[in-house]
Order: sequence, then C-alpha cells, then structure tokens
Amino acid sequence: MKVLLVCSIGGHLTQLHELQQRFIHPEEDEVVWVTHASPQSRSLLAGERVTWVPYIGERDVKGVLRTLPLARRTLRTEKPDLVVSTGSAIALSFLPLARVRGVKTTFIESAAMTHGHTRTARALQTVPGIKLYTQSPATADRRWELIGSVFDGFVAVERPPHEPRRLVVTVGTSQEFGFRSLLERVVAITPPHTEVLWQTGCTDVSGLDIDATPWLPAADLERAMAEADVVISHAGCGSALAALANGRRPILVPRRADEGEFRDDHQEEITVQLERRDLAQRAHLDTLAWSDIVEAARWSVDRDGHRNPLPLRG
Repeated sequence: MKVLLVCSIGGHLTQLHELQQRFIHPEEDEVVWVTHASPQSRSLLAGERVTWVPYIGERDVKGVLRTLPLARRTLRTEKPDLVVSTGSAIALSFLPLARVRGVKTTFIESAAMTHGHTRTARALQTVPGIKLYTQSPATADRRWELIGSVFDGFVAVERPPHEPRRLVVTVGTSQEFGFRSLLERVVAITPPHTEVLWQTGCTDVSGLDIDATPWLPAADLERAMAEADVVISHAGCGSALAALANGRRPILVPRRADEGEFRDDHQEEITVQLERRDLAQRAHLDTLAWSDIVEAARWSVDRDGHRNPLPLRG
C-alpha cells in the first residue's frame, strides 16, 4: 500500500510521526510525506521520501489555493492508496482533491482539541467520504470516531530528588507568535550556574542575556530533552509530545490569546489534559518559581506499551 502522510510542521508533524507507527507496516507500505521544509521536518524525516510544500499559514486561504496545482501533480504522480492528515491548512489543499480522485482519505483531529474542532476539521467534515477521527471523547459523535490519543502509552515515573543542572526551554515552531514573557520569567528565576538550551522560535530576544537558538533540528532538540533534568515548554502539542517521547515530564506554560501569544486558548486545554494524565506540571507565568523546576526534576516518563493500532487501512 502506498500512503501519503500530509501535515503542517510543528505539532501536526510531531503527532502524525508518532501516530503513523500505529498503522504503517514498514515491511509492506510505501510512505511519502508531504509537509513544509524546516529544521524540524528535515531532521525528523531524514531518510524518508518527502514532497516539500511552500509554507501555508493558518487561515491562509490564498496559500491553500496556491498549493492546489502541486497537490494535483503529487496525487497524479504518486497514485496513493491512502491519504492521512493531522492538519493544518495543508490538509485543505490535498484531502478534498484525494477524495475527488477516489482515494481513501482520513483526517485525524489534533489531540490539542478536547472540546471542539479546528477550522480545518470543520471544513473537511463537509466533504463527503473523508473518514474523520478524533482523539477526544468529548468530540466523538456519528461523524467523528474516537481512536484514542497520541498521549496514550506514556506513564510518569518518580525519580530521586536532585537539584536541576540542565534545562531545555522551548516555545515551539510558530512563525507567527513569539512567547517572550516565558523566556523572561525563566531568566528571572534560574540560578546563574544552570545550563539552559533556549529554543526561541520567532520570539524577539533582544536585551535578554541568553544564547538563543530560533529553530533546532528535531534530532538535536530531542537529544537535548533526553539529557536535560527539566523541560519547560509552551503548551504546544508537538513540544509536549517531544518531551514525553524523550523521557521528560514537562512544565507546561499555556500561551494566552488575551496577551497576544496565540489566536485562542487551546493550549490551556492541552495543559489540563496532560495534568490529568499526570504527564505534565502546569504552571503560569506569574507564579512559576525555581521550586517548580526542582519538583519537575523528580519525574521522568516511560512508555507502558499500551498503544492501540489505528484502524485506518480497512
């Protein structure tokens, strides 16, 4: 079977890369990825077949339309048996066209959406024949089938207390929203002897005495997370998942729409979801303290092996 995996970078890519292990059979399937080029995607998909698509921002209707000719060529050339996407806008260029061509087509809503659907999901549910899956019980209905969460299979493990010496601070891969307030808070509470990797995205870091790296290859960031005592992150689905996959129970600080840090407050939903699973430590900027970081160092994360196969092939 030839499978086309279509997604934007950031959390959409991290989720699909994790979920594909539950339905791809490496010995049987030919996989082609379709995504945007970035340090994250080039590193994460090294060795894979990839069709690179110019970046499409959220709510970028012109970008979706501009990508349609490339989507037509890709579908005509690759002739996939199955197209799977976790969003975002890139899915609108590929999935409806795939259905028109009679290709089995699947959309998996982000685990970040626990009480509603993304704009992409709402648009795709109007297209007949696209199979729709949700990772949240609250949004499962006759149209959206529940398949469990990308966060299934992780379990927190307590470690001996120790003083944190090495941190990773990450604000994700957004090219539109910075998160300077998180960086300022961590700078203010972190002892000078602490080693910190700062992944800062598009955040303005002028005046901050930090060694900032806007974007890191996925392999480098994951290695740093695995070696860190604590990961402090914006509450992005991809960043949280990367921390868990590399054995860290992150401190998550949600971005706030009223502060101009994001378009909505769905990061609060991610934080609540992972806190209930005991897979994250929730924090807010006005109360985050060094004692929270010491507490986070007492925990690691393992996989417990309970990850159900996804029924996408039938």
